[in-house]
Amino acid sequence: MTGADNVEVQQNMIKNNHLGIASHSNSGSKITSNLISGNQLAGITFVNTKSSSMDMNNIHGSQDGVFLDEQSSDNTIKYQQCITERSRYQ
Repeated sequence: MTGADNVEVQQNMIKNNHLGIASHSNSGSKITSNLISGNQLAGITFVNTKSSSMDMNNIHGSQDGVFLDEQSSDNTIKYQQCITERSRYQ
């Protein structure tokens, strides 16, 4: 999702990619109840993303479970299950 505002991604199975879900330069998005597995770099990535949320996602098998960069702000992260990887908040 690049430059797209108010996007909802929910109840998907996303696996075997470089990035599971990537949000770049958007706001107001909701990422909810997804199964995200086996993605090489990250399960969910927020880059320059504002006022968005991720709730109740199951993330495993990625280098980073959840990644947010310094330009992302006012986001809500609740109830993520990240297994066997690290979550990095910069």
